[in-house]
Amino acid sequence: MTAAVPARKRKELAAGPVFRVSEWPMAHFARIERQHQRNATHVLAPHGLHHREWRMLAIIDEMGVAGVTELAERAVIERSTIGKLLMRLEQKGLLMRVAASADTRTNPVRLTARGRVLLAKSVELIRQLFEAYRQEMTAADYAALMKLTAQFRRGVERVAALQHNEEREANDE
Repeated sequence: MTAAVPARKRKELAAGPVFRVSEWPMAHFARIERQHQRNATHVLAPHGLHHREWRMLAIIDEMGVAGVTELAERAVIERSTIGKLLMRLEQKGLLMRVAASADTRTNPVRLTARGRVLLAKSVELIRQLFEAYRQEMTAADYAALMKLTAQFRRGVERVAALQHNEEREANDE
């Protein structure tokens, strides 16, 4: 009987599950996000948008007026990348800077009328994409997924806050 079970599986059964980075939740989230980026870029290409540009337009639309730091946090993109992205969107005429200082890197941005029109046209494409993702899920499955994902995110954020507090306490000593 032992010979029929591969050695790796016998080891796993004896010692408990083997940690496989490719099978942990963060790897699944990363693969899902990367494939969604590709899918979204594909459906947005006829509108001249990349997925990051679309996401930035959508976030700015939700916020009304947004600063670079807020956008970096919400979009989960480095500040330096945000600056380049905003410049590209400004050159396309999709957003404009709201004058706050002479330093354009700190000026908040808002959508132009052209940006709002393009976002309105393209948002349906993203909705359709999400509906395609959910095709094999019931409404209850989707609700459970969203609940568990939010719960997991809160756990990750809780650990980050604890680590931040530990670092601050260590620096105060």
